[in-house]
Amino acid sequence: MTNSWVEPPSRPTLESALPSLLKQLKLARFRSQWQAAEQQATADGWSPASYLYVLAEQEHQQRHQARRRRLLHEAQLPVPKTLADYDWGAIPELDRPQIEQLAHDIGYLRKDEAETSVLFELVMHRYERKSLLVTSNQPFSEWENVLSTSIMTVAAVDRLVAHSTIIQIKGESYRRKRAGRAGRTWAG
Repeated sequence: MTNSWVEPPSRPTLESALPSLLKQLKLARFRSQWQAAEQQATADGWSPASYLYVLAEQEHQQRHQARRRRLLHEAQLPVPKTLADYDWGAIPELDRPQIEQLAHDIGYLRKDEAETSVLFELVMHRYERKSLLVTSNQPFSEWENVLSTSIMTVAAVDRLVAHSTIIQIKGESYRRKRAGRAGRTWAG
């Protein structure tokens, strides 16, 4: 079987027909970048395959970024905060950096059974499905004082640490330090 190639059109026809064809093929990045890439390819002596690769790679990156934005939007996560945004200068000492998976400051007071049941159900529901960020002033070894039963504690902690990255922070409270810089007093 031999290839039967379509005869390329003249330059004026190409410049008017190609954007329409690329739109029909849903190649938005090709459509917006083909002329700039063609000029670069001509100036740098790229092979046709290199020119095609550059356009295909740009299309791939654009689709990947669009998919990521769509998935983040669908996840309906709260205002994003990343470790890169964190003021690490406020922390005097960190043990080996490791974080992820848990949120709601846990450990200040012993919760009643209904409250701990809700927390436990949240952990079970999110396990291996979605991310969860938890902060606590208590190490996992003291979570029996947080959750109502030792069985619930073992099950929850087991799931929390299974796919987690943990950062243990030692030193003065970040919030206390910030309050001091702002001239507020700290009752605690």
